[in-house]
Amino acid sequence: MSSPSRGVAPAGALSPVEHVFSGESGYPITFVFSFASVLDVERMQCSLEQTIAHFPWVWSQLEISADQLSLQLVPRTEPVSFDPQLADIVTKPGAPLVSFCVARTGAGSTLAVSVSHALADAGSLFHFLTSWARIARAEPIFEPVRVGIPYSSKTLGDRNQEQIWSDSGLYPGGVRERLRPDGLDTQRHRLTHDDLNALRVEAQRDSEIMLSTNDVVTAYVWKRFVPKWCEAAGETDASMNCPVDMRRLLGLPPTHFGCALGFAQLRMDLACLRESSLGSVAARVRRAIKAVDADRILTANGTLGRVPIFLRTRARARARTRSAGSQAQKGVSGRGTGTGTRTGMTTLIEYRDTP
Repeated sequence: MSSPSRGVAPAGALSPVEHVFSGESGYPITFVFSFASVLDVERMQCSLEQTIAHFPWVWSQLEISADQLSLQLVPRTEPVSFDPQLADIVTKPGAPLVSFCVARTGAGSTLAVSVSHALADAGSLFHFLTSWARIARAEPIFEPVRVGIPYSSKTLGDRNQEQIWSDSGLYPGGVRERLRPDGLDTQRHRLTHDDLNALRVEAQRDSEIMLSTNDVVTAYVWKRFVPKWCEAAGETDASMNCPVDMRRLLGLPPTHFGCALGFAQLRMDLACLRESSLGSVAARVRRAIKAVDADRILTANGTLGRVPIFLRTRARARARTRSAGSQAQKGVSGRGTGTGTRTGMTTLIEYRDTP
């Protein structure tokens, strides 16, 4: 792509895709780590402060830019600390973007970490967590950076709902509203290491291409939950997406800290989704992911950066689309289930000994 058709978003501002996860109902990434022994809170506090010195974006908050078109990261003035209980992360200006909580249990301790998805994807979160552990052990870390995200600045003209979906894997929506507990469908599901191995064997048996664990788990979750959610919304097809790390595709530093996600799109008739084998759905996931290249990511970033223009016609969007935020808490939604149903996940990881 020639240089005149390519731009770079400032590193201090949220990128187009990071804006997607802002707003009243922008869900966080939450992990709970269970330890068999009692954690030394003072030692953890000290190492946390040292780690945030390397990852200053973690201890930040949002403010609206002077032109009112984007959100920017600015440092928090409060000292680094643990919360008495895990805070409800709301990704809007002035609110904390992270919460840390240590609690005693009958068997030892738990460490809970919740981070705004607008601030970090899973790769960045685990880079932070592993760096925290290494600093606590006085070991060196891979230094994080935050760089501007490139995008296509080609003149695309006005894009309708389906064209935005085709470009980015996301749909336009309206003003974000805070989620109500009664509007959530809470599911608890446990997959052991043996379960994952069994699912991979089952899926690979019906696929001519090699499948990753991600392909198989994605297909498994879609087959298990998406039909129920779509039927509840009166829909007969599912428009789904699967996140793809854009760092490698765009040549970004592997230690770039942020939410660097693109989305692979997949649309299936519900009857086909139900009747297809796990392996065939997983193979479709794999092909959709492989179809995402640098040009597609650049186009998606450019399209998402134009969301304020699309908002002028958002009233014509289907009412069943739920917004997942953007500039000034408006914009686009991830159609991970095809129904606009908001999804999130809390993962429990158990350790026998304190690292």
